[in-house]
Amino acid sequence: MSRASFVFSALIVVLAVLIFNSIGDLPAKLAVHFDANGAPDRWVSRELYGIFALLFLIGLPLILFAVMAGLPGLNGVKGLIPNNEYWFADDRK
Repeated sequence: MSRASFVFSALIVVLAVLIFNSIGDLPAKLAVHFDANGAPDRWVSRELYGIFALLFLIGLPLILFAVMAGLPGLNGVKGLIPNNEYWFADDRK
């Protein structure tokens, strides 16, 4: 595993722990939408908010990481790097 993958994984784990530890401190109902005057007009439960927090704060970065890491390997392209045959030769890895 590369250093970047390890750091990314560690940050995802830390973020998940922070979310799980802080969800219990939130009120039972959370305001998620406000009208033009600043008054809340849409509410969600604490549990639903926790699910959305996990999806967006953990799921979205995981999807983006997988797409960015996996797309070049799908068609064998190394990216738009000049002289990529030289830079990605087996003896340079």
